[in-house]
Amino acid sequence: MIVCEPLCAGVECGDPGRPVNGRAVLSDFSLDARVYAVCDDGFQTQDPVVLQCTTNATWSVPMPTCTPTRTTAADDSGAVNLMSRETLTNQS
Repeated sequence: MIVCEPLCAGVECGDPGRPVNGRAVLSDFSLDARVYAVCDDGFQTQDPVVLQCTTNATWSVPMPTCTPTRTTAADDSGAVNLMSRETLTNQS
């Protein structure tokens, strides 16, 4: 808990939004509140997933980005596309 009364009385951070391909879990926007960024199934983040409301009424870090996870699904020809989760077609 941050102690700075009375200077911090009423400090609130704005809505942090939500990550694309994910959701934000929070209870409020007040001082010391925490926001947890959770990615949808098939997505992940490399950035911090916990934001905290600071004494200057800003979130401690930006909302992270949820990016697709790598997959290894192959189509009937055996070709695999690891980046977009789409199988490749046999061009021959």
